[in-house]
Amino acid sequence: MAFEEIGEIFNFSSDYYGAYLLGLVDDFIGTEQVSEEIATSLVPHFISWAVFSHRFRLGHENKTIFELYLESPRYKSRMKPKVHTLISEWKSAMPGVYYTEEILGERVLVVNDVIRMKLG
Repeated sequence: MAFEEIGEIFNFSSDYYGAYLLGLVDDFIGTEQVSEEIATSLVPHFISWAVFSHRFRLGHENKTIFELYLESPRYKSRMKPKVHTLISEWKSAMPGVYYTEEILGERVLVVNDVIRMKLG
């Protein structure tokens, strides 16, 4: 159920903040002068980072799109307590760069954190 929620998070992000996210992508590609080939593979990861980690000013608070999703009526109307407990922990997750060492199942990977050089 938590994995299904990821799709809902990105649907919410696109529906309510799609233009904002595309602006971030355009700014990044323009500022960093990223080639089209690299940008094509980088954009999905950049969007994930922006949804879960990038804080922007909304009124008097700085929030991520993910935090706004958790507060939205769209989410609250479907929320399941056990799933909510799990995905709420994603607020403190830090994005990383990983190399897949081994695939143990459909959703189980052994990865190597390229930055910290640790298996996870």
